[in-house]
Amino acid sequence: MNVKSLDAETLQRVESEFIPIIQATDGFVEYHIIQPGDNELVTVSVFETEEGAEASRVAAAGWVNDNLAHLATEPPNVLTGEVIISARR
Repeated sequence: MNVKSLDAETLQRVESEFIPIIQATDGFVEYHIIQPGDNELVTVSVFETEEGAEASRVAAAGWVNDNLAHLATEPPNVLTGEVIISARR
């Protein structure tokens, strides 16, 4: 998603308001926010089931539309798929 800017207050709201919503979704495993460049934002959510991922997507869309829509310069591009390789430290 392309965004205008993410200030400390906005990031704090995401952490305190949004993340608990998806953490409460059945099958939640992990969530990441990645900023690959200026005015770009990528989020990665991992769930145990496709149903959990879809419920999270719906909840995320609602929260973002209600709280962060003014920061988006274009609609988000949502991709879903199965994890086929994963590595952790």
